[in-house]
Parts: sequence; C-alpha cells; structure tokens
Amino acid sequence: MKTKRFLIILAIFMIAGFSANAQSRYSGEVDFGYSLSFEKFGIEMSDRINVFTTHGVMFNERFFLGAGAGLDYAYETDAEVFMIPVYANVKGFLPISEKSSVFASADIGYTIGIENDYGNSVSCFYCCPSIGLKMNKFKIQVGYSMLVDLVTLGAMQFKVGFTF
Repeated sequence: MKTKRFLIILAIFMIAGFSANAQSRYSGEVDFGYSLSFEKFGIEMSDRINVFTTHGVMFNERFFLGAGAGLDYAYETDAEVFMIPVYANVKGFLPISEKSSVFASADIGYTIGIENDYGNSVSCFYCCPSIGLKMNKFKIQVGYSMLVDLVTLGAMQFKVGFTF
C-alpha cells in the first residue's frame, strides 16, 4: 500500500514536471550514504556504506531522468561484500522556495555482486524509492533500498550529496 502511494506521488511530480516550460540541461550528482538493514525471511545482511553517482537530463526545474552506478560495501562479521548497483533514476521536484525544493525519486536497476574471499557475491534486482530535500546544490534524502532475488532484503537508506 505504501509503495502504491509513493508511485502515485511520483507520478504527480512527473506530470507537474512535464507541464512547466524550460530548457533541458545536463545534471549530475554524487551521493554518500548509509543503509541500515533489516532481517527478512531469516536472512540477515549487514549495514552498508554507499557511494552513488547519477547523471542525466534535467528537463525543467521539476523533472529529472538519468542513469547511475554506485558502490555498496556491506561489512559483515565474517565476510565483506561489495556490490555495484547500476540503475535508471527518475526524480520529480516540487519547489518550496527560489533555491530549495522537495523531491521524490526512484532508482530501478540491477546490483552486480563482486565475489569476496569466501566465494560469496550478491547479484539481484535493485530498487530504491526515496524522498528528499534539495537546497541550492546540496541535497539530503531518505529511502528504502530493496535487493530482490528469491527473498527481499530491505534497508533504510540515508544519503547526503551535491548536484552539479
């Protein structure tokens, strides 16, 4: 039910974005984050440190469409896991002042696992809906990161970053 609400809000942001008149331009961003994991279906994954970069087109002040990649580092007690999420990103912005806006965002893609010393790797579907606040070039956001294979591994994801 919460996912449906989020998608409806994201669709409203996107429709509002297409209705505004402005020129398209390149936009990039770099985010640093932390994912606080939850245990589901008896599988526990450690918390993760994240670094993401996303690049795309800002169609106007309300709509962004791009692609990105990142590095997830899960530090477990007995093994380390590195993952590379590769994703498409869509954002809808709602200006609240001249220099700040709230936004809804969704990353959808695939996580490529890097094999560690124990032969473990995690490759699966990746999805992360989130909301945030952008102030000038600085942004903060919170989302729910999902790694979906035979089971879903979820984590609350907190990010800070900047746009250029």
